[in-house]
Amino acid sequence: MSNSQNFEHCYTNDSVFSQVSFNITLTVTSDSGCVSSLSKSNYITVYPNPFADFTVDPQVTTVMDPVFSFINLSTGTDFWNWNFGDNTTSVLMDPDPHTYAPDTATYVITLITTSQYGCADTAYKTVIIEGDFVFYIPNAFTPNDDGVNDYFFGTGIGITEYDLWIFDRWGNMIFHGDNLPAEKARWDGRANGGKEPAQMDVYVWKVTLKDMFGNPHKYMGTVTLVK
Repeated sequence: MSNSQNFEHCYTNDSVFSQVSFNITLTVTSDSGCVSSLSKSNYITVYPNPFADFTVDPQVTTVMDPVFSFINLSTGTDFWNWNFGDNTTSVLMDPDPHTYAPDTATYVITLITTSQYGCADTAYKTVIIEGDFVFYIPNAFTPNDDGVNDYFFGTGIGITEYDLWIFDRWGNMIFHGDNLPAEKARWDGRANGGKEPAQMDVYVWKVTLKDMFGNPHKYMGTVTLVK
């Protein structure tokens, strides 16, 4: 209620499903005390405002498994607009699990929900992809210059320092590589400083490296040179 000639009034609707209508009555009084009233039923309609919400699982993962799933908890909505923060979007109510690029990053996921009346609400969630460490190396290679499996090397994810040694069965070192990425420290199957092809045999390899967290690692094994 207001006694002002001109004023503003904010109507509210606490529902997320139903619209609410309001009756308006204007009563005026002249300077001589004459009174007149005008009423209009359901003159103001306030549409329900949707509520946007969702969960994401997991909230933190690694580059080895950068996949996130979502549960839409929104109410009073008819349309959904997802933005996953990596230039991909979806208009599904419940989108499929989303896979990000296997790299360390932080993404903000945005869900904008809209009702049939055009009212909108927005929810945000942040997900984090952290680094990880993985190392793997084969147990055989065929250095015959056919373009397939011609080199022996280890590789992985999250490697910051890398050394590879190759020894023959008598314990003589015939190769050492210390370059990154690990693919560059590769043995081409030659011995004597790279002057002669090594014979078909089983060789011992040793790898020392550091991961992205600064932790040292040491590995040893055998590799079969096949011609």
